Amino acid sequence: MGLVIGVAAFTSGYADSEVMDASLFPYVARVVGAALLLLAGTVTARFLSRSVLIGAVNMNLHYARLLSQGVKWLVLVMTAAMVLDHLAIGGAIVELAFGIIFGGIVLTLALAIGLGSRGVVSRSFETGWITDRG
Repeated sequence: MGLVIGVAAFTSGYADSEVMDASLFPYVARVVGAALLLLAGTVTARFLSRSVLIGAVNMNLHYARLLSQGVKWLVLVMTAAMVLDHLAIGGAIVELAFGIIFGGIVLTLALAIGLGSRGVVSRSFETGWITDRG
């Protein structure tokens, strides 16, 4: 925090004639903040990936590694979108691309779960569990 405050303090010492220097130092503060965001996102992604892997292995899921990698990449994509937004690169394009990618991933997961549970639903109808309880 001290480094960020020190870099931000440089802007108050420049006159308006030194526009390049006055606009460069606040961007350096943004780069430092973006680097910290990237570091925190990477650490969080690795922690969540490891936690999901351990939990999925303990539940004897065959696709534990795939699930772990999926969580890791979701967090990394979100981190990349946050870093680009913090650096003011891309503007609305980054938000739109992130929304499309994240929406596509959620739709894919919803279809996978829906199609994967088709057998469970059909067995429930065959045994009469749903009609007896309804």
